[in-house]
Amino acid sequence: MDQQLSAQEALAAVTNPATPGTNLQAIAASHPELWSQIAAHPNAYPELLNWLDAVGDSQVRGIVAARDAGIPMPEMQPTAPPPTMTTPAPTMAIQAPIPAPMWAPEPTPAQPQTAWAGYGQTLPAEAAWAGYGQPAPRINGGGNQNGSGGNNGSGGNSMRPLIIILAIALVIAACIVAYLLLAKPASSGSGASSASATTHTTPSPAPSVVTVTQTETQTAPPTTQQPQDPESVAYQNLINQANSDLPRVQASIQDAWTNLLATKESGTLADGTTWNYESIWNLYLSMKQQYPSALLIQGNTYTSTNLGPEWFLVASGVTFSDPDSALGWCYTNGLPDNDCFAFRFTDIDGTNAKHQG
Repeated sequence: MDQQLSAQEALAAVTNPATPGTNLQAIAASHPELWSQIAAHPNAYPELLNWLDAVGDSQVRGIVAARDAGIPMPEMQPTAPPPTMTTPAPTMAIQAPIPAPMWAPEPTPAQPQTAWAGYGQTLPAEAAWAGYGQPAPRINGGGNQNGSGGNNGSGGNSMRPLIIILAIALVIAACIVAYLLLAKPASSGSGASSASATTHTTPSPAPSVVTVTQTETQTAPPTTQQPQDPESVAYQNLINQANSDLPRVQASIQDAWTNLLATKESGTLADGTTWNYESIWNLYLSMKQQYPSALLIQGNTYTSTNLGPEWFLVASGVTFSDPDSALGWCYTNGLPDNDCFAFRFTDIDGTNAKHQG
């Protein structure tokens, strides 16, 4: 890729299934936050996956392991542009007071003999039954149900009109008491507190109360990631890669002849280019793509290099029994003397380098 992509452009590229592997490699060099998406990309070639497995976190390594096991990756679609956030219009809620009931509910008598108990009154049982439309119990002056006067019930029958008149009078009195209780405020008894209720005979309409509530929804500003310094990112990538390759270096090419393909330090001028960590990292990725066995070695790892830690060397990773065989590999791959020569990464004194010619 000819230029550094922004974070949004890089994300759009790695979520596009048509992005080629060379572009993915360049994005991986400058956007480590996208390593998991790059590892799952269908165009990520094996060398790039090996490198991601070596430098990535547990999530990246898990994706690479799943691909090695043949587990298919989910199909990806190009990332659509983020939706435009709009601030919803303020909403208005209207609340009106609920009018209070104008009449108190009639009390339900708990027992037949206390039909007016809810109003603090106790009526005789005869009136209570009469108030509910039931015949009052028959009251006899004495003797059996037929009265003391004989079979015609002269004693009991003579009392019946008086009882009926008394019941009617009590019902009328109870209605008057109820009307007075409903029409006037209840008075509190001595030594006890009671709730006062005011009943308006002609209630006037209460003014409408409108409460307007404005709800303003504020959209939080989008969180933007601070851009990282490309040089710092590239240097950390070089250190991580060298540490990751070191076990393979020690197990395969240490003390054996191999090919040295590049020796670079940040700030040096070579081949008409002033090298920095970013360009050194891109050079390693390019060589890794061309020579999958290539390894990255820090300059102070072996005494045979006699270089400081700011230097980074790229070896072919192929081992040979003698320097001439290593030079033959350079000839076969068409690499000139200044780009490829035989070398040994070792702490043993002796001849550890041989150039062509």
